[in-house]
Amino acid sequence: MNFFKIILISFTVLLFSLSQSYANLSEIPMSLNNWNVISSSEVENTSDGLKAVQNGWHGVCGISTKKYFNFVDSETFIKFKIITSDHVFVEPGVYIEGKQTLTAWRLTTKYASSGSTVISSDTWYFLRIKINSDKTFNVTTAINNYDTEGGTIIKNQSGSVPYTETLPNREISEWEYIQNTRILINFNSITDSSAAIIAGEAKTTALPISLNDGLIAYYPFDGNCMDLSGNENNGTIKGANLITDKFGILDHAYSFQDNAIDHILLPHNILNNLQTFSFSAYLSIESFNNSNNLVSCARSDNDNSFVIQYNQVEGNGWRLLFGNSLFEFEPNSVMDDKQWHHIVIIKQIGIGKLYVDGIKIGNDLTLPENRLQIDPGGLIIGQDQDCIGGCFVVNQGWEGKVDELRIYDRALSEDIINELYEQFIRECNYDDRDEDGVIDIFDECPNTIQGTAVNNNGCKAITLYLKIEELLEKVNQLETNNSIMNYTITELNSKIDSMFTLQQTQSMVRNILQWGDLNGDEKIGLEEAIEALMMTSGIIKK
Repeated sequence: MNFFKIILISFTVLLFSLSQSYANLSEIPMSLNNWNVISSSEVENTSDGLKAVQNGWHGVCGISTKKYFNFVDSETFIKFKIITSDHVFVEPGVYIEGKQTLTAWRLTTKYASSGSTVISSDTWYFLRIKINSDKTFNVTTAINNYDTEGGTIIKNQSGSVPYTETLPNREISEWEYIQNTRILINFNSITDSSAAIIAGEAKTTALPISLNDGLIAYYPFDGNCMDLSGNENNGTIKGANLITDKFGILDHAYSFQDNAIDHILLPHNILNNLQTFSFSAYLSIESFNNSNNLVSCARSDNDNSFVIQYNQVEGNGWRLLFGNSLFEFEPNSVMDDKQWHHIVIIKQIGIGKLYVDGIKIGNDLTLPENRLQIDPGGLIIGQDQDCIGGCFVVNQGWEGKVDELRIYDRALSEDIINELYEQFIRECNYDDRDEDGVIDIFDECPNTIQGTAVNNNGCKAITLYLKIEELLEKVNQLETNNSIMNYTITELNSKIDSMFTLQQTQSMVRNILQWGDLNGDEKIGLEEAIEALMMTSGIIKK
């Protein structure tokens, strides 16, 4: 391969890398479809963005993203302004429980407090938060624009994320929160007066948390008890029978009888030594004359190491057992109709949560903080163990149906719970109108042109390999004709339009022209391309 080809391929990689930095930056639309309201805030849509108003009562006011993100190795951009005549603490940023946010702490209005930087009312500020994989971070606050886009820096902070943070009654890893948290745009008022914050923009390179993040076992029960999470935590069927599922598909769910026999044995390592985990399942109950033990975890010195049950004989519904300690969720009778329901039970460090059909039931439970200890053979679905792997008793088993069982090693966020519930209520539909191999209910780009390569979401796949091959072919043609490579802006657009959106393409071309179009003719020749590469690599300065 000659020098000319090497330079062209390098330039192509430069184009691709630059465009990817634009493609990975996702904007979060300023609408209540994407944001939750914090506390008692009143939120309204304005021409400037979402406006959160606090009237007459001190405390936290603002909005938070409905989606959760993994902020490791990411940049987040927030544009905001505060409107007040009083003294408030302004705290937009990446949320960490116990510290509120990893943010431009502290920004205040009216006067400084504890070393804060004073900002003005009714002025736009631009916050950029960069969190690195080595646990270091940088937070920059600027006016006029983001600091990376010519803004004037008024506050710059760097540091590292502590591994743990001590909270009331428990210790939690801040770094764990960084990997599963949300964006807050908020302020904290210490007076009973009127103030507001306007969120004009929020965008991030952080990846949103998906259904598969932290999934350690997934049993769709499609004719067997195979684990489809990829972790090979396959279960063993002991008496439970295949039945028709809620969508009417034969042999796609399991039925259990309270007969001291029917159960499923799962590998104990799924939950062993975990402090935080989540269960999600489609369930129905046929009888309420027993304790309906759904999950039983046992070890040699304690056959009730951890138990999930729906007990209306001794209690009022969903309950958790840890050893000899019983914890009851608030009464909820929705299961009494003997129909299918979607249930999520979450155990965090010191916290228990229950969701039924996408709705949180009651307040959080205060639970033991210790990790689960389960012996081999001691993780059972459908029975209560009185010894490891057995000693079942009639009137203690689950009498009902189970389907779509998922177990996570993290606490599910509400947006993921809602996504799971939406799957639960969907009609069973395998239509694929654009015939791209991704059925419509999972297809985020339902009108893809036939023949287009797509990713798992049904959207156009980006492949650099094909583009290099096309450009090599172009090089060979140019060499044959002894031509000089000159691409106009129009030609550049046409070359990469099939890879990127129009906006991404235009931004990329403007940057390339800025670096490499030395004579201002809106063309990049070979010498200019080489010089642009040398500039971006740091060999020469612009």
